[in-house]
Amino acid sequence: MIAADDVRTYVCTALERVEGSPFPFAPFSPAATALVAGRILGCPSTTLAVISPRDELFAGVATPFDVGLRPTTLSHMVLLEGREIIVPDAQNDARFCALLQVILFPHARFLAGFPLMGRKNQLIGAMTLVDYEPRPHPNARDCDDVRHLAKATAYALDEHMTACQARTAAHRALDRV
Repeated sequence: MIAADDVRTYVCTALERVEGSPFPFAPFSPAATALVAGRILGCPSTTLAVISPRDELFAGVATPFDVGLRPTTLSHMVLLEGREIIVPDAQNDARFCALLQVILFPHARFLAGFPLMGRKNQLIGAMTLVDYEPRPHPNARDCDDVRHLAKATAYALDEHMTACQARTAAHRALDRV
């Protein structure tokens, strides 16, 4: 179990690395950062959803009103709306009670979703935190810490996706020769 002081240190260090440094974000894995965010809000389940650069669904081609885009999870909703969503009790909220993660076992109750914005301020994914018990809205400090961790996660994912795109471009250039 991670001690509360260790979590705060991780948050502060991650934020300093994101805001003050152009170098790679190697020490912070996106999955580990999401788990720390879940620890801050006391959520046993954390998920990272990343948009594929080739995924036309979230590239602005479709709208939230298209039948195929009916959101089925909190990640979908965060990706469609591009904003933070915190729901103290999803079963009692008409906007969220039909989500698959709410109606199917283990019946999510508390939901928190944070958009992952890339360095060019483009939506690259979502970090969602889930608990199976309802709870009040988290305090401002905890929400700020999780926002900072979402920013750190987005930075790490953005770096990784940029490196993958560069490698793909290099391979294509070699294939043409």
